[in-house]
Amino acid sequence: MSTELEKTTELHETTERLGTDPLGKLLLRLSLPGIASMVTVSLYHLVDTFWVAKLGYQAIAALTITFPYFILVIAVGVGTGVGA
Repeated sequence: MSTELEKTTELHETTERLGTDPLGKLLLRLSLPGIASMVTVSLYHLVDTFWVAKLGYQAIAALTITFPYFILVIAVGVGTGVGA
C-alpha cells in the first residue's frame, strides 16, 4: 500500500507536469479523452441514422434537427467530466 507521503509526492509530480511539459504534448494528452468521447457519440448517432432511415426521410430530418443539441449536451457533459 502507498503511504500518504508517496501519494502526495506522486500528485506533486503529476501537477508539476502542467508547468514544465511542452504545450503540444500537454494539449494532446489532455484532449484525447474528450476527442475519443465525441467520436464515439458521433458514431453512435451515425448508427442511429442508419436504423431510422428505414422509417423515412422525415425521421432522418428529425435526427438532423436534434443532432446539434445532442452534441452540445454531450460536449458539456464530457468537458466537465474530463476536466474534473
